[in-house]
Amino acid sequence: MKTTITETGYVSFNEEVAQALVDKEGYAVCFGATKGTIKLPTTAAEAKAAIGVVHLRHRPDDREVSVRLFGAQGSIRARFGGVVAANAPVKVAVGGKFVTAVATDQAKGLSLLGEASADNTLGEVLLNPFTV
Repeated sequence: MKTTITETGYVSFNEEVAQALVDKEGYAVCFGATKGTIKLPTTAAEAKAAIGVVHLRHRPDDREVSVRLFGAQGSIRARFGGVVAANAPVKVAVGGKFVTAVATDQAKGLSLLGEASADNTLGEVLLNPFTV
């Protein structure tokens, strides 16, 4: 049996629904119902189980999307939902945006914003999972 090992932190997946991830750079994604597909999380459980963020689309007319995995080290470009304070712990919300994590949340990391974000801001998150 062949095993694929990813060492770069980036993996390509197909969209579960064609064109659903157009212009979604920095949004978190989870696995879709069909093997090998991804989608934006639509429930709290899917948001908690997010695997990474949309990095780029390979071709506009294709369903293949490059994802930066949460298990990789370093930081990611993330789309914030609402106001997030500078250096605040963040988690994935339903819809794939990053929001402030509160007590008992599983944070994906820390915002590296120099100031508070506005809704739909594209910023940076230091990957450092922990429970708030």
